[in-house]
Amino acid sequence: GRRARGSDSMEAMSSQQLRDLAKQVDPTVELDPDVTNILLDLADQFVEEVATVSSQLARHRGGDKLEARDLKLCLEKNWDIRVPGFVSVQDSKGAVKRPGPSDAHKARVEKVRKTNAQNQ
Repeated sequence: GRRARGSDSMEAMSSQQLRDLAKQVDPTVELDPDVTNILLDLADQFVEEVATVSSQLARHRGGDKLEARDLKLCLEKNWDIRVPGFVSVQDSKGAVKRPGPSDAHKARVEKVRKTNAQNQ
């Protein structure tokens, strides 16, 4: 369950910050209190997991402090999240891996191809 707001633990965001973020996406959205608590729990868990894994990566590379590259590597490898403004992860041969098209993009392209084939 949700930790008490204002407890000693760090929280990824407040309920108000979550509501503000939701309003940026859809100004008409209203979040049920249970949904708000679930999303806040997920955000806390995500931040905790990223911090833990990134710290492990920093220690593995021999670093004594967490750096942006540790977070970037963690996000790319574990969640396939690309951070804008950073070069993509390099493979073991030093080649930069370019992110491929998303599944949604592939589906749209396939749908267009089928439609074009039917109209010819």
